[in-house]
Parts: sequence; C-alpha cells; structure tokens
Amino acid sequence: MGEQSLTGGPEAMLERCRHCPSQLAHPLRWRRLAYDAWEIELRCPDCRETWQERVPTEAVKRLDGVLKTARAELERHLEEIERIDLEERISGFVSALGTDAILPEDFGRPPTP
Repeated sequence: MGEQSLTGGPEAMLERCRHCPSQLAHPLRWRRLAYDAWEIELRCPDCRETWQERVPTEAVKRLDGVLKTARAELERHLEEIERIDLEERISGFVSALGTDAILPEDFGRPPTP
C-alpha cells in the first residue's frame, strides 16, 4: 500500500470529528492493511456520523494514547461522583440516626417462623 492512499499522517487527530466540532470520535473497527498502514472506522457520538481513515501505525498509537488518557479521566470523574454520592448517603444516615428516624422496619421484616 503506497503512502498516497493514506488519508492522514502520523499526527492525524483521529479523535476529532470530520463533520462537527466534537473531539470525542472513537473507533468502531480497526484493521491492519499493511506493515505501517491501518484502516479505522470512526464514529462521532455527538453528530453520529461515521467515516474511515487510513493512517500509519504512529497515528494509531497516538489515538490509543488519547483513548487511554480519556478513559483514565472518565474513571477519575466516576470515582469522584461515587465518593460524593456515598458521602451524601452517609450524611443522611447519620442525620436519621441522630433524630431516631431509623426503625427496625427500615431493615426489612424479620422472617416468620
């Protein structure tokens, strides 16, 4: 496969949508075409467009790094959301304990003999 058939170089910003301003494009399929050539089908979650790019391995490695960084950021956000939610639940439980608002019935009915 010759270089002229590639649609982007090593610096290709594959995470950028070709149809809208989004920078959240993600791969749907990856396929190696040759030693240093890949075909990637990408999709934008904002405008829902899909397109294909043929790029060298360096561009694929770059996109892989971008995806790993984005995943780590999402995981950090999720952990923060979970922490805030847990703090709110604990605070509510402590408040209910302090006002004797927790009754045995809040924990379900005991099994009948």
